[in-house]
Amino acid sequence: MVACAACGVNMSTAEVTARPYDGVSGNYHRDCAYMEYLLNSGPVTQTPVWQTEIGLSKDKLNKKHISSSVPTPGQPTAATAAGTTLGVGVYQYAITYVDRVGETTPGTSRSITTTTNNTNVSLTSIPTGPSSTFSANPLTTKRRIYRTTVGGSQLKLLATLNDNTTTTYTDSTADGSLGANAPTSNTYALADFP
Repeated sequence: MVACAACGVNMSTAEVTARPYDGVSGNYHRDCAYMEYLLNSGPVTQTPVWQTEIGLSKDKLNKKHISSSVPTPGQPTAATAAGTTLGVGVYQYAITYVDRVGETTPGTSRSITTTTNNTNVSLTSIPTGPSSTFSANPLTTKRRIYRTTVGGSQLKLLATLNDNTTTTYTDSTADGSLGANAPTSNTYALADFP
């Protein structure tokens, strides 16, 4: 059996090798599996240049594979923590996934109310984005945390997590130090297939 490198769907070697890669919509599983066959069992295993070219093609295909259903980041868990930097009131937090050149729109926001002497916010269970088992350019290279000002509704950049593994963050950033507004359109997974 040969697995689609993007999602693990299994196909028989005979099914995979009966047709070449063609990039046709709906054939992504077979195309990924065919490239996996070429790299590991087929005629290019001893040719480094071909290996590199197939690897880059798989990277592009993996982005196309998921671009029809862009992932929606989940909510982080939030709890108040000791501190006095943030205001007292309601804050909203949301996460985005970032790939090599693009970013999703924010996922569902998490609301939390700070109290006197407990205005810092501890975020845990920060979601991780889709990843690739073969790509030289992983699908999700980082995540961004967005937050509103106290009582506000506009999400603004709070922090960037420069990996796809960190799941905790403690917020002690004053409202006036927040960055740009959150994106309103998706550019994630579209770098190679505009």
